Amino acid sequence: MQRPSSTFGEPIRTIFLAKGNGAPGVEVLSTVISTAKEHQGYDVELSWALPGCTNSIKLMARWLKGAAVPSLKLTEIDGNDRTVIWNCDTGDLALVSEIVEKCSAALFITNKAPQMEAVGTEIEEDEPDDDWIDDNEDGDQQEKTNDLAFLGEAATSVQVLSDQLINLTTGLHSFSALLKFLESEFYRFDAYAVPVSLIIFEISHPTINPIPLQAFSTVALRIEMIKRPLDIAGHFEARDFALLLPNTQSPTALLIANKVIQVLNAGPLAPGLDKSTLRLCFGIAALPDDGDDLETLIRSAKTAKIKAKNQAVSSLFQ
Repeated sequence: MQRPSSTFGEPIRTIFLAKGNGAPGVEVLSTVISTAKEHQGYDVELSWALPGCTNSIKLMARWLKGAAVPSLKLTEIDGNDRTVIWNCDTGDLALVSEIVEKCSAALFITNKAPQMEAVGTEIEEDEPDDDWIDDNEDGDQQEKTNDLAFLGEAATSVQVLSDQLINLTTGLHSFSALLKFLESEFYRFDAYAVPVSLIIFEISHPTINPIPLQAFSTVALRIEMIKRPLDIAGHFEARDFALLLPNTQSPTALLIANKVIQVLNAGPLAPGLDKSTLRLCFGIAALPDDGDDLETLIRSAKTAKIKAKNQAVSSLFQ
């Protein structure tokens, strides 16, 4: 099938492998990479959706002649809008599988369609394609509760309660939920001297204000890719974001902040919001490095962010 152009920017032929429900397993991802190697110079595309999600994800692989590894790109598809959420040149199948799984889980959280009470109405879901390999028969809900399996029947209730702490529009924890987790981590620090770090950051643009909601869901997707399961990403006050890092000291928090910057700059967060015009201002604080109470921790992180913002604004006029 000939297309005028690909998302890689030049005319190319495309091999469409499959489209189905549920994130692909390692065997399918291996097929994508091996097909790309067999058909060097072609795009190999695989797309999937999760039951109940409004958006979908597409994996594109291209193995250029003479290249040691393929070029891979993950794109979130929302109607006619497409946003790159990850791209890399790698042949590490384990890494690709991890990224695909995390992006799919984040997609479920940020783009889950509203649940409706069935009143005399039966909703049918599309069946997966025959050539789609999916080890998870229970779909997205099974994937979400997997880590809580030891709770038995209570796992679903715990997951529902956890979802209520999420802002459904953006996929990030609400400010009040973030403060509650922060309070718990402070008590842990106070009782057992376990360090905790807080990153507060601002995303702004010289002409686009306010930042569109579409960008927030992309932020959530990308942060989900690099944060640990115990880290909490959420809104901070009215316009800022925060990342709470339990059992983390300042040097590690700095490394994580740099990773956040890298994934946020990996591609446009929304149309017109890319690294050429996007301004990211970060502030980092930690206990015990920056104090011994919660008020000091928050104030230090906010002060550091404001200082970074002032320096960024000043640099524009130099």
